[in-house]
Amino acid sequence: MKKFGKECLTALPKQGNAMIAFGMGKIVKSSCKTPDDRETLYKRLKCIRKIHDLVNVRVIQVANTFLRMLEINTNDRLAGICCIFFDFKDELITAAAAKCPKQDVDYFNMFLDGFSGDILDLLCSSFPAGSEKCQRAIQKIPKRNVSENETSEFTSMIPPLLLVLDSL
Repeated sequence: MKKFGKECLTALPKQGNAMIAFGMGKIVKSSCKTPDDRETLYKRLKCIRKIHDLVNVRVIQVANTFLRMLEINTNDRLAGICCIFFDFKDELITAAAAKCPKQDVDYFNMFLDGFSGDILDLLCSSFPAGSEKCQRAIQKIPKRNVSENETSEFTSMIPPLLLVLDSL
């Protein structure tokens, strides 16, 4: 991921890629320092596996939504990224809360924040989750019928996110 970022991206997506990689590294390192940390990681995320299928489906849907953002006005793309991701995260946390103990859900939320928090803090401070700005931004993204069988050329939302950042 770092090599791809250094060799293939322009300034803003390069910075975004570096922040995502840093966040991932930070959360993995902090979760795996000691055997007790690793045990906690496995224990807390074991329940979260119950929503694994939902996560996979939603990642592909979000990746495709990010790609559709390339069709809207450049000025609306950043809000779209932020608001779609906030909705994605909220949906996963809600689904986890329905199947897992609160401690596991809180850990999962911390884990997601570790991956995405730095970049969202940098890019999304003007677009609070659930705000009117978010509602307007989401409405501007071209709609498509989505299904649980939706496919994408991407199995991660990171490359489409970087493509949208590159288009800003």
